[in-house]
Amino acid sequence: MKDSLFDLLLDLFEKTLTQLQEKYPLELLNDAEGESASVLDSMSSSGKRSLVHVALIQSARASSCRVMTTQERLRLTKASYQFLQRLTLWGIVSADIMELVLSRLMFSDSHVVTLREAKWTVRHTLAATMDEKQLAFLDLVLYQQEHGATLH
Repeated sequence: MKDSLFDLLLDLFEKTLTQLQEKYPLELLNDAEGESASVLDSMSSSGKRSLVHVALIQSARASSCRVMTTQERLRLTKASYQFLQRLTLWGIVSADIMELVLSRLMFSDSHVVTLREAKWTVRHTLAATMDEKQLAFLDLVLYQQEHGATLH
């Protein structure tokens, strides 16, 4: 006999969850609205089964707008955020490349991402996929000062 209402509710919840897991197989998880989700079933070293949920996220549409998370807003300075937004609006950086740049910036060691670090990350992310003319244009866009002279 359970002593408290909380124990009764917890027991009822566990029984219901167990029944739902037995009734519905894991392979049919969240395929109703086109959401791609899969469940990896693996054996741990102790012999118990563990579940790992993996969500596959689609690329952004051309008309979509990227909303920054709280962590991203706190780490980016105003200048670096505006610079990254301008690169996306001008079509210099695609949405997929911007996600790669943002993830690299979030994994950087610095506490606050400055404009200089954002420019450096964009240049090094794009440098491998560009030829000399495109790289020269990118350097012009990234390192041009307001009065028109380039930094080198």
